[in-house]
Amino acid sequence: MTSSTPLRIGILGPARIAADFVAGARGLERVRIDAVASRDAARASVFAASHGLARTHDSYAAMVSDSQLDL
Repeated sequence: MTSSTPLRIGILGPARIAADFVAGARGLERVRIDAVASRDAARASVFAASHGLARTHDSYAAMVSDSQLDL
């Protein structure tokens, strides 16, 4: 990551607090929410679609090992 590259974040769990976090991060130019993980793939897909996230993971372990995420 460079100073001009946004921090790429994945969210663990599509709960309400995650939706609040996505909404709050939208105004930050150096932060980009890229993915959400859930043990329920359908819930992750619905959350990603409603919040404009590019990717989902069907396990937390898969997200943690995602090299396209910084955090």
